[in-house]
Amino acid sequence: MKSILTIKNLTFSYDKISVLKDISFNVSSRKFISILGPNGSGKTTLLKNICGLLKPNEGTILLHDKEISNLNKKDFAKVISVVHQYNNIGFSFSVFDTVLMGRFPYINKFKGETKKDIKIVEEAMQNTGVWNLRDKDIREISGGERQRVMIARALVQEPELLILDEPISNLDVKFQISILNLCKKLNEKKGLTIITTLHDINLAARYSDSILLLDKGQIAAQGKPENVLTPKNIEDVYEVEVEILNSEKNGFSYIIPQNIV
Repeated sequence: MKSILTIKNLTFSYDKISVLKDISFNVSSRKFISILGPNGSGKTTLLKNICGLLKPNEGTILLHDKEISNLNKKDFAKVISVVHQYNNIGFSFSVFDTVLMGRFPYINKFKGETKKDIKIVEEAMQNTGVWNLRDKDIREISGGERQRVMIARALVQEPELLILDEPISNLDVKFQISILNLCKKLNEKKGLTIITTLHDINLAARYSDSILLLDKGQIAAQGKPENVLTPKNIEDVYEVEVEILNSEKNGFSYIIPQNIV
């Protein structure tokens, strides 16, 4: 399957502190990829490099075989949309207008939004379950609702690749499952390629086609969840002994922490 994103020998440092070291991997179209690793392993920094918010010291990032540094903002936004970890919104806009902002790559500033733009916004809000919130102030809805609004705003960019940085952090279990179910639905039904960082190893194993496991800024393992999330890899990276249990009910494997190494 053709790669939508290719990372080659990416290295990044904050001042003289090395954060990412010789990172290389491909992301195939229509796949759900999770990036795992302990705090400080470089997960968010890697996403920021992919999004162009940070510039690597060495290496290349190719989007459809074109270096992302050569793409203008509008062309980039038509292929990649991003939902950041923290969505503290200080402005007073309706939920509908917040989502509509995602159409900026397509809207002519002299003509404004079209009927097509409005239709795309409504469809994205219906798919994410926030259409009923359209007239509410974005600051007055819950954290889980706001996260779904931000995903809707990303979807109206009509991207090929959706990048999410810790989309379920600080959410209760119900909203964690709701957000990941939504992402998997978009991945399977809409063909949307997804890259997300996660802390929950079990949820990553359940939803991902492939996992990239980072440790101290380097790739410790990558591939299918069952090949990456082994007791040895988890012990080496997280310094925790685990037991892996297989559920006969749903076919999922569950990783149970045992002892700190």
